Amino acid sequence: MNADLFLPPGYRRNERNEAFVDVPSTLTYQPHVYALAARCVGESGAGRVIDLGCGSGRKLSGMPAGTRISVYDLHPDERALREQLPDARLDVHRCDFEAAFPAFSDEELADAVVICADVVEHLRGPRPFLAQLALIAERCRFMLLSTPARDRARGAGDLGPPANPAHCQEWTLAEFVLLARSCGLKVPLHGYTWNTDHHGWKTTLVAIDGRDAVPRPAALPVAPCAIVKSFNDADFIAHCIGQLRHQGMRVHLIDNWSTDGTFDIASGLALSDSGITVERFPEAPGTEYPWQRLLERTVQVAQASGSGWYVHVDSDEMRESPWLGVGLADAIAHVDACGYNAVDFTVIDFRYLVGEDIGNRPWESMRFFEWGRRPGHFQQVKGWKYIGQPVDLASSGGHDARFDGRRVYPLKFLLRHYPLRGPVHARRKIVDERLPRSERERTERGWHVQYVGIAPERLAGWKRYELVAWHPLTFHTEFVVERLSGLGLVD
Repeated sequence: MNADLFLPPGYRRNERNEAFVDVPSTLTYQPHVYALAARCVGESGAGRVIDLGCGSGRKLSGMPAGTRISVYDLHPDERALREQLPDARLDVHRCDFEAAFPAFSDEELADAVVICADVVEHLRGPRPFLAQLALIAERCRFMLLSTPARDRARGAGDLGPPANPAHCQEWTLAEFVLLARSCGLKVPLHGYTWNTDHHGWKTTLVAIDGRDAVPRPAALPVAPCAIVKSFNDADFIAHCIGQLRHQGMRVHLIDNWSTDGTFDIASGLALSDSGITVERFPEAPGTEYPWQRLLERTVQVAQASGSGWYVHVDSDEMRESPWLGVGLADAIAHVDACGYNAVDFTVIDFRYLVGEDIGNRPWESMRFFEWGRRPGHFQQVKGWKYIGQPVDLASSGGHDARFDGRRVYPLKFLLRHYPLRGPVHARRKIVDERLPRSERERTERGWHVQYVGIAPERLAGWKRYELVAWHPLTFHTEFVVERLSGLGLVD
């Protein structure tokens, strides 16, 4: 049995586990699982939530108004559920998942987000249940599963039985992903999340499936285009353009009359690659930083290029899809096939350490970051599908592409930002260029304020303890909820 469940040799299951009763508590378990589900419902426009193993139902209170909620549990307390969710369109069902799996119609699942939070560890025979989840994952928009992380909750050498008498078995992340995939689930997005809102310990596994969450091959009539704005990023521009081209994106550069060779580097790349075009804007160099006009020019370029997908990019950024191994263009094609017309981004700002030698490859040498936590960092809808509609990028300062009929894909893409690349670069950018050139827009529009009053000692660099270490594999699992939604960054 252990091998079938991908549990280690010698692991002791608890096959006489007790029935679990979800009693009222001051703690909220798996808070971000339900919050992420609510985001998926709200952004996708899903009309129904199906909660398999709902317990008291308290965590469902954050679902968007008007959502139909169907709950399934071994001993559901319908009266308590209706008290917890007085305004919900609620359906309550009794179901013993060990004996039978509920039947769902295609109509029920087509527009549904399914939650299965901390159920599988209670089941003595979880494989048939997971196989049924795999079947409905193909038909619902999103599916969120969670279960305790054995090694994090009890230590790497734990061989059971579970400390919780209601649990039959518990898995590590790797074990659970292998088990889920052996039962037909895809779970391309998985990692760790908070166990409770009080402790904030990442001892719970979360895995995401569903037809909108699993990237599938799709084709667009024309490759998406990244419209890149640049000014004096000669050390970064070739990499910025190159990684976009490597991910299948067309690139159009709008250079604001750089004086360090940025435009010449980009022009050289364009000579040998028809997928790159460049221009200088405005017509002649000036002393001001015309950010509003640059944003308006971005929209004009998209309009002139015709229908298709566009992404607003700065020349000190790297963009990535939510899925490891899936390029930006393929990810956008999947989003398009699912019926969405805009994508949002989570920002991480890379920082240099005090005394660190950045060298000429900052995207490799800068190994620490901090989460973007300014209000503008949580408003990053910078990718949109243009089909002739007016698009307003300028009024938000470039943070939010606004248009009628917008449907934002619920899971955020990633924006890796390298704004300051060593003390010399930081002083030149902030003191010599950004602050004097942006004074008018800062006064008139309240933009470009992030560097106002920055302390001179800050330009010397950051201390390691102030930052988060970057590693692409651990980042994707350790911060799966934060990177896909922004949840937990300001809690």
